[in-house]
Amino acid sequence: MTAEKKKGPVKAMSAIQESQDLLTPEQVAKRLQVEVQLLNKWRSARKGPKFVKVGHKVRYDPVELQKWIDAQQVQTSLKLV
Repeated sequence: MTAEKKKGPVKAMSAIQESQDLLTPEQVAKRLQVEVQLLNKWRSARKGPKFVKVGHKVRYDPVELQKWIDAQQVQTSLKLV
C-alpha cells in the first residue's frame, strides 16, 4: 500500500470520530451553566453557539462551541488614576 492509500481511511475514521463527539443540548447547557430552554431560545433567534441537525436531533460541535465561548470574552479597560 502507498502512503496515499493509508491516509484516505484514516481521514474518514477521523471524521466519524468527530461526529461521535458531538454534544447534546443537555451537555452544552451543563457546560455553559444555563437551562436547555435558553439554548432553544438562542437557536430560534439564531443566537448562541453554532449547532447541527442530525435528523431531527440538535447537536453541537465541541470545537465550534469553544470558538463561540472564546468570542464571548469581554475586554475590560483599566483606568489608571
